[in-house]
Amino acid sequence: MLIRRYRGPADDPGLARVRLAEPAAWLPERPDCLIAEDDDGVIAGYGWLDWWDEADGTRLFLLSGRIDPARRRRGLGRALLSRQEDEAAQLWRRDPSADRALLGGNADPGQPAAAALLTAAGYRVRFTVVDLACDPAEAAEPEAEMPAGLELRPVAPGHHPAIYAAVTACFADSRLGQAPITYAGYLEDVQEPDLRLAAWDDDGVAAVVINEVLSDGVADTPWVAVLPRRRRQGLARALLRRNFAVLAGHGIREARIRTVQENPNKTVNLYEPRLSGDRPAPALCQAARQRSDALRVRPRHGRSPDAPAPERRSTGARSRSLRLPAPI
Repeated sequence: MLIRRYRGPADDPGLARVRLAEPAAWLPERPDCLIAEDDDGVIAGYGWLDWWDEADGTRLFLLSGRIDPARRRRGLGRALLSRQEDEAAQLWRRDPSADRALLGGNADPGQPAAAALLTAAGYRVRFTVVDLACDPAEAAEPEAEMPAGLELRPVAPGHHPAIYAAVTACFADSRLGQAPITYAGYLEDVQEPDLRLAAWDDDGVAAVVINEVLSDGVADTPWVAVLPRRRRQGLARALLRRNFAVLAGHGIREARIRTVQENPNKTVNLYEPRLSGDRPAPALCQAARQRSDALRVRPRHGRSPDAPAPERRSTGARSRSLRLPAPI
């Protein structure tokens, strides 16, 4: 077997074949992915590496990849994972500026092979992302009672700095994979002026719900943020019920939201009675393995030639962070 870097367009047919063998697979649109060849020199899989610093100071190296189902159980997946771990170690040694480093990988219920590979390599579940959806017209309560001392105000352009500060404050201590968001990234998420709710009290912004339209009739709610001083008062529940009414009024037929099963504030319990409906809630588990500060490198598998690790890149929090509703 051979683990090597992408060599150019000649590799594209083999990559496309692997992707078509597993329709849910995603192929990174960049030339620095890793290629796994079997003993016959046939492209049998591919992998890529992302990294970013999370809100709690953790630098996460996310290791992703696919192996052709017809060529599994030959050690290719483990060899590819090992090579990715080695490259993550090189990157960490070059720039150990975060508080700690963590290796991670994702697997959902439809990827038992990926879950088994990660578990066998010593990874353990870090958190489980749960996607929920409902018909907002069925869950709407436009007059849901708000806690005392709060009022809803239309979001004006001048409110954005205060709302952004509230959102970042809610996520600042998250240890569930939340990447920091820049003010520019926040502004990208608030393009729908009529699909935002902001609750204010005498101290300023107390809570905010932000929606974005994904496609005709479908909307996502990437931000549900309640400031600590207003948690445990039923504010989030009231805002969500009013929010469903807003979405239904704009012709949205499916409302989606994402949260984390392990959230200590039990956000799944808050959302699920209204959002699960008759559909099972798909889950995405991120498994992680904590290594030493040096991210100890083990011998590589196969005939992997030595190659410099790719230069650090920044793809932006919007494209790869898990934008999860804040603790309530």
